[in-house]
Parts: sequence; structure tokens; C-alpha cells
Amino acid sequence: MLSHLRVASFATIHEISLSFDRGLTVITGETGAGKSLLVDALSLIAGRKPRNLSVRPGSSEAVIEAVFTPLSSPVPETLSEILSPDDDIVIRRVISPNGRIRQTVNGQSVSTSQLSVLVVLLFDLVGQGESLRMTGGDNHRQFLDEFAGTLSLASDYDQKRREIQSRRRERLEILERKAAIDRTLSELRERQEDALLLAGRPGDSRRSRRGSRPS
Repeated sequence: MLSHLRVASFATIHEISLSFDRGLTVITGETGAGKSLLVDALSLIAGRKPRNLSVRPGSSEAVIEAVFTPLSSPVPETLSEILSPDDDIVIRRVISPNGRIRQTVNGQSVSTSQLSVLVVLLFDLVGQGESLRMTGGDNHRQFLDEFAGTLSLASDYDQKRREIQSRRRERLEILERKAAIDRTLSELRERQEDALLLAGRPGDSRRSRRGSRPS
């Protein structure tokens, strides 16, 4: 879980530091107080690209730092040299005015792909209206498979279905190519027949000369 968030020189925020305990935390305030900026800061921690004016005017860089409690799941292999199972996780992103970003996990530089793998295990951002995704049929099936413990079977089914669809597409392509070849052969036969009619069949010229001799 997120235990601490520090934001400095980000947008209109000079500096703010928040600590979180277990349970529900509600952040309230008037419109324009900066609540949405905290969400924007977390979205940057999640690896998203910064928007324009991310760095506070007059500052050389914006700093966003989030501290998370140790993972409850195994450490991803791509991060095994950086993290230990019992370590707190400190994600830090530094944004320059030109949009350049430096990012570290527990003080060590990481790529955006490594950060994305880690963030998926730490938290999820849900905005207004995103709960509507639960109404989708595909999500219903996923929820049911998770509850029934049949995710692996569902994955196997999806793979087989994709393979069948791929074979069907290949079959249609073969049939289309065969139809194109048949059309080409038919056109060539017609041209051959037309050429024979124009040139005359073999022996016709000799018969025509014999028929023209005086009796």
C-alpha cells in the first residue's frame, strides 16, 4: 500500500508531504485546492507521461516520490536485483522543464517498462466513470473465472479460439487465391480461343486454296 507521498515543484504545488495509514483515506478541499494534482502526481508515479506545465514556474525540476510497503507477491524477475521481498519500495521521478524524466526505484535507475511491471503490483488508479468498465461482458466473464478459479482454462480456451480464427482466415485467403487463379485461367482460355479464331485454325488456309482452283 501507499504509505507516503511527497510532491515538490509540481504544477502549482510548492511542496507537500502526505503519510497514509491502513484503511480509507479521504482527501477533501475546495475546488482548485489541488486534489486532482495529487492524482496527477500518482499517475506520473505509475509511469505516465507528464502534461505541459508539470514543473512549477521558476523551478528547475519537479520531484514526485512515493513510498510503498513491501510487496505481498513475489518480486518480478526484472527487478530482483533492485528489490528484496521485505524492502519498502521508493519510486522517485524527477521531471525537467523540457519534459525529460529521471526515475529510480530504491535509488537505482529503472526503465519505464520495469516501472510499469512494478506499479501494476502496487496500486491502480480509477478515475470518474471508469467503474463503468465493470458493465462490459468481457469483464463479467473475467470476474466469474476469477471467482471459480478457472482463469487458466479460460486462457487456454481463448488461445484455442484465436488459433481456430487464424486457421479460418488462412482458409479464406487460400480460397480467395484459388478463385483468383481460376479467374485468370478462364481469361487466358478465352484469349487463346479469340487468338485462334483471328489467326485461323491449322489447315484452314490450305483447304481454302484448294477450294478456289478452277474445275
